[in-house]
Amino acid sequence: MNIKKRIHARKIALSYLYQHCFFRNLVTQRSATIEALFIDNIFQSQTEKFEKAKEEFKRKIEMHKDENFQEHMMDFVGNFFDEWTAEDVDFDYLCKVVPAVDTYEKELEELVDSYATTFKYIDMDIIDQSLFLLGYIERKTL
Repeated sequence: MNIKKRIHARKIALSYLYQHCFFRNLVTQRSATIEALFIDNIFQSQTEKFEKAKEEFKRKIEMHKDENFQEHMMDFVGNFFDEWTAEDVDFDYLCKVVPAVDTYEKELEELVDSYATTFKYIDMDIIDQSLFLLGYIERKTL
C-alpha cells in the first residue's frame, strides 16, 4: 500500500462523506430548509409559496444526495482535488469505502444513539458525523 495515495484517498472520502452528511441534514432538518429559503426571501408566513419552494429545494438536494459515487468519482476528484493526478490517489480504497455509506450509516447512527446520553447522532456537527462515519466504514470494510 502506498501511504501517500491512501492519505489522499482518505481526504477525498472524508470530503465526500461531509458532503453526503451536509445534504442529508439539509433535507431532514426543517431549520436548515427554512434558513436556505430565507436567503432567497421566501418566508414561512408565505404558506403556499414556501411549501412549493421547500419541495423544489428538497428535490434538488435529493438529486445530489443520491448520486452514485462511483459514476461521479473522477468528476468529484477532478473538481475538488485537481492538484493530484490519478496516480496520486488510492482509487481501490475509495471504491470500497465511499459506497458503503449506504450500508453502514444507519447502523452507526443506531450505535451512537445507544451509547450517547446527552445527544443523538443527527444532532452532531456535520464534520463529527463524517469523521465517525469514515472510521466506522473503514473498520467494517477494510
